[in-house]
Amino acid sequence: MAIQAIIEDLTAEQDALDAVVTPLDPTAWELPTPSPGWSIAHQIAHLAYFDHAAAQAMSDPEAFAAARNALIDAVMADPDSMDELTLSVHLALDPAQLLDAWRDARSELAAAAHDLPEGRRVEWYGPSMSGEVVPHGPAHGGVGPRLRRDRSARRCRGRARRTPRHRPAGPHRAHGSGHPRLVLCSQG
Repeated sequence: MAIQAIIEDLTAEQDALDAVVTPLDPTAWELPTPSPGWSIAHQIAHLAYFDHAAAQAMSDPEAFAAARNALIDAVMADPDSMDELTLSVHLALDPAQLLDAWRDARSELAAAAHDLPEGRRVEWYGPSMSGEVVPHGPAHGGVGPRLRRDRSARRCRGRARRTPRHRPAGPHRAHGSGHPRLVLCSQG
């Protein structure tokens, strides 16, 4: 699967989620989601933060690495600070502003991904990732495309990437919906 096809799939999922949250009244943004302790606003703030981070990782790897390292250092100093550090700026916005911030971040991500050469390694919060995509459907023991590990004998342990059908990825939030998703597998 080419990067362009992944961008199109991601954009379709983002558009579908946008259609769900756009008509919500402001109080509905505080409704809980299947992610314990997270509201709809938390979910969209998470997407806004990490869509921007992914765009920055593709378009300005040095700035991304500096921001990533600062975040990791802060979280290592205070393990309970992750959500505060990644969500607070967006959660301070009203729902309309938050939706606009997410739309801006996802547009930034689509533009950066569009310019990403096939196979280019992209820095992330763990080991860098490769843009090589291989089949990973039911016939291959999985549910969707995945990025190939250099050590093909080991199973991918990457995190599911955003769809409106799963909880945010992270060490304390495992993907459990069984819905189709794109899995990013770390290199090394």
